[in-house]
Amino acid sequence: MLLKVAICDDNPYELDEICSKVKNRFNRESMDYEIVRFASLNELENSLLQENYGLFLLDIQFDTEKKTSLNLAQKISEISPSAPIIFITAYSNFFPEVYICNHIYCLLKEELDKHLPRALDKAMQAIRSEGGGETLSLTFNRQVHVVPLDEVLYLEKNLRKIRFHCRHPENYVERSERAKRLREQKPLTIDVYGVFDEYLPLLSAAFVQIHRSYIVNLNYIKSLQREGLVMLNGDLIPISRQFRSQFMKAMKQYFFHEGEDFFKE
Repeated sequence: MLLKVAICDDNPYELDEICSKVKNRFNRESMDYEIVRFASLNELENSLLQENYGLFLLDIQFDTEKKTSLNLAQKISEISPSAPIIFITAYSNFFPEVYICNHIYCLLKEELDKHLPRALDKAMQAIRSEGGGETLSLTFNRQVHVVPLDEVLYLEKNLRKIRFHCRHPENYVERSERAKRLREQKPLTIDVYGVFDEYLPLLSAAFVQIHRSYIVNLNYIKSLQREGLVMLNGDLIPISRQFRSQFMKAMKQYFFHEGEDFFKE
């Protein structure tokens, strides 16, 4: 199985060095892998919608973007819970902060030769032992789609139909000519008959209703605006007053950070 590895660092020299050392290690192990390089957190975040990565190696401090990778790492942990994260940093003061994220190893850049092989070995052990995630069976026109919940961006209600807006259609659509046509849609959508009350109990804690017509996956929110939520695929989803308080409470509980002041009048 091909292992897709995302490596993100805003220092070109250090990015080259990390990629080279990962290649050397995997080549010695005869790994079937592909390395995808990113020079910014924004590039990596935008690619999460289109690609499935099995392993992430992230620098922590990104001076050009004036932020750290910790918030994105939290999102990655929810979107791809089976993908290990290795932090590689030049600053030891970040070591306590990384524990807010689900990572498998944190090492200093000056100790790459010493600790990177150990970190990669630990990551591979985790990947080999990891099982599958939660799924949802959706039936429409007598066809059943088994959809991983972490592939669903949001649900949209329109009259008697619910539309599931998903990513990575190649992961779960049945193999057929119809499936081939569906894969050409970006993003993939699956329509079912029903009401939200039928599906809310089947969804994970990541899903929150924010409007009578929308349920969103908190892991795919790219930004908050006064008009609503911008999802990772660029869609703008409105938040109604009825669900505003519920949404902010869910955000706080799910990501463990404050957010109640955002929508204050």
